[in-house]
Amino acid sequence: MKKFLLFVLLLAICFVGCTSTSAENGGEQSAGETMPAVSTAGISSSDFSDALGKEWKLTSVLIGGKDSNFDRNVLLKDFGDIFTLTFDAERLSGVAAPNRYFAPYTLGTGNEIKVGHAAGTLMAAFREPDKLKEYDFLTYIQNSYQWSLTGSNLELLSKTSDGIEVVLILCSN
Repeated sequence: MKKFLLFVLLLAICFVGCTSTSAENGGEQSAGETMPAVSTAGISSSDFSDALGKEWKLTSVLIGGKDSNFDRNVLLKDFGDIFTLTFDAERLSGVAAPNRYFAPYTLGTGNEIKVGHAAGTLMAAFREPDKLKEYDFLTYIQNSYQWSLTGSNLELLSKTSDGIEVVLILCSN
């Protein structure tokens, strides 16, 4: 019961704080930004509740503004259902390649997200997908700093371990 009341209180605080934030930002992209704009116009952090409880499947990866040619259809045929992500109220979890993982996360002002250290199973991979390694996927998840819900897609802005901008595009069916 305490968790439910805390959740309701946090949603109320986010709703009040985010209505002024979205009006101030207007979803504009700052000058000199090299990544494709992830539109946050009209989205407030209270909308993140739409992402909860759904299984998100990675469909595209943009690295440094370029498509990495990640192809989910090839993965399904060769590896099964990997690179998934599900959020509950306190943590995210999913399947990488091949390990299951989970990590705590917190939402900040606007569309900010901070993901803690991921933990998971330690199964050895006999093969890994060519276009995206498990280590890289988990690095991108842990380095996520902004989210956006557009249609049926969840977009996470992140960085590589070298600081190169990454956009993860996930879809819920």
